[in-house]
Amino acid sequence: MQEKTARLLGGLALYAALPVFLVAVWKGADLLEKIKPYTLPAPERVLKTAVDFMLDGSLPDHIAASAARVGEGFLIALVLALILGIDVGLSRKLEIVTDLSVQILKPIPPIA
Repeated sequence: MQEKTARLLGGLALYAALPVFLVAVWKGADLLEKIKPYTLPAPERVLKTAVDFMLDGSLPDHIAASAARVGEGFLIALVLALILGIDVGLSRKLEIVTDLSVQILKPIPPIA
């Protein structure tokens, strides 16, 4: 039983290692003033704000606003890509003009 518990705790430690490391680097950069507070606030400030939003009930509104911005950006990109794709498919000259840029971007995974 103790071996199983030790293995579980070891697994949890590995699972949490990267997030803990990233927060430590973030806090270190904050303490060394490498990050402007208006660009990326300190971790404790972000946590306090999140808790405040949860307590006053405004967190869903903020999440909805962020999701709307993401959706708007996706929709704009979709429309522009569709228009450009159709134009490139219909115009040999536009295909030649855009080919180098497309070939440079091709190796980048779509999820990035």
